[in-house]
Amino acid sequence: MHNPFVLFFVFLSGGVVFNSFFNIDISIIISMIFLLGSIIFSRILGFVILLIGIFLFGMAIIYKNVESINQPYIFVDCKVINIPQKYSNYQKASCYVLDSDIDFLKKRKIYVFLPKKEKIYFLSEIAFFGKPKVIDKHVYVYALENFFTKKDSPVQFLFTLKEYFLENYRKNSLNADTFSIGKAIIFGERDEISYETRKKFIETGLIHLLAISGLHVGLLVAFFLFFIRSSKLQTKVILSILPLYSIFTGFHIPVVRASFMASLYFLGKSKSLKINPLNILFFVAFVIILVSPETLFSVGFQLSFIATLGILLGLDLINVNIFEVRAFNILLQSVLLSFIATIFTLPIVLYYFGAFSPISIFATSVVLLPMYAFVGFSVFNILTGFLVAPLVKVMDYFGFFFLKLVEFFHVESGYFKGFSPDKMFVFLFLLSLIFVFLIRVNVFIKVSLIFMFVSIFLFFSKDDFSGYRIYSFKGKHRPYFLISKQNEFIVIVSDFLSNRIYNIINRTNPRYVYVLTKRPSNFVKLNYFPVIENSCFRELCIYKTKNGYKVKILDRIFFIKNETKVYEFEKK
Repeated sequence: MHNPFVLFFVFLSGGVVFNSFFNIDISIIISMIFLLGSIIFSRILGFVILLIGIFLFGMAIIYKNVESINQPYIFVDCKVINIPQKYSNYQKASCYVLDSDIDFLKKRKIYVFLPKKEKIYFLSEIAFFGKPKVIDKHVYVYALENFFTKKDSPVQFLFTLKEYFLENYRKNSLNADTFSIGKAIIFGERDEISYETRKKFIETGLIHLLAISGLHVGLLVAFFLFFIRSSKLQTKVILSILPLYSIFTGFHIPVVRASFMASLYFLGKSKSLKINPLNILFFVAFVIILVSPETLFSVGFQLSFIATLGILLGLDLINVNIFEVRAFNILLQSVLLSFIATIFTLPIVLYYFGAFSPISIFATSVVLLPMYAFVGFSVFNILTGFLVAPLVKVMDYFGFFFLKLVEFFHVESGYFKGFSPDKMFVFLFLLSLIFVFLIRVNVFIKVSLIFMFVSIFLFFSKDDFSGYRIYSFKGKHRPYFLISKQNEFIVIVSDFLSNRIYNIINRTNPRYVYVLTKRPSNFVKLNYFPVIENSCFRELCIYKTKNGYKVKILDRIFFIKNETKVYEFEKK
């Protein structure tokens, strides 16, 4: 079999997905019996048993046996296993428990919320007392500020160096806008990008350019290939730099995937092995899910994996040379690459975000031109520690041009909202696309089939529900929820803006937005009308209760508890 890891990945992911719903206790020993037993049977039967063992292994690694925690405070000693995410007042990290006064937490992953003032890094060991909470079989612990100790990470020098670079970059940058863009593209941190700038990137479908991804890895590799002529030295430098680059930029899944794939490619090339990019892609995905099964449900992983799969399947369409001028062929290939990546990620984007922009297909190719130069100069600035002000400013001029091009392509009417495909429809559409790219037919027929399937998918994904929906989400103390009527209005009951809220606004595409909040300063980015609790407006009333809220819509009454749930009904 040319691509065995395709089936290995499918069966491992199948086991993970299956047991994420049913949570059946399957011992890893049982899966290992199947895996070892596959050796003693004939080739076909042995392969089938091997796949069953992989499926059972996927079930075993996603199984969660979490008991309730009755103690108000617990002790935890754990190792941070990701790059902590920083928020306004705290930071969140995944942590592997080394020791605890709660026995079942030992050697398990938990989520911890830490004081923002504490400098916590990947592989830091932290010990603290905190308040525990079990939500949907996940354990969250909120650390107390005055009961906290830590040991430095073995790779802390990388993060110290990163902070030093950022400080120098801030001093020598052209302005705050170019610095915020550079901080995202070079260092993987988007926290300083203004809402207005982020909105333009979202509505042009170019937000992926601000996320550290496989594109940035490709540009970095291209830089070393251009300046290093020795193939042996190229391989050594790339294999040394890419793992550090993944850590340096925050262990974003697309970067890990691209760095892993590039490392395997150059390692295989150096050993004169036959390279199969599709098998490498599924091998990398298999390893990532094996190490961290919950990554399968990450939007970043899904988008990165699906986009790369589409590009690999569509290489025969991308590698066209119909012009005599090489530059025109390169531009056409760039547009085709963007087109294929866009249509493959379209169902994932619509499922999670409810909106898309076709402008990105053409805009990406143009906007990437100054970005190539920006990333190229960033390598020189990293090598000089961002200490050479003229070099930093030259780089930032390309960043400024990059922003201006995004503004040029920004057309709000080109951002289509109001889509809500279900999971099965997304899955069937992706299978249809893969089928079209695999069959050997005339290119014209293949392109026609692609447009036909995309048109059908968009038509049936449009959310035409004319009734009312209530989206309730579990909060720390009380629920936050949204009430919507498609294309008419949306009511937000929350003290903060979240990605969930933005995504539902995209799906419902309301003409009017109402907000009930105690913190109106968090909603200045929305053009909304304020409302108060225990009052009625339009056709609904909202009352505060002891445990949540009571909502009356026409003659229907809903009690909103602190849980994640969706209610909907049609107007009779």
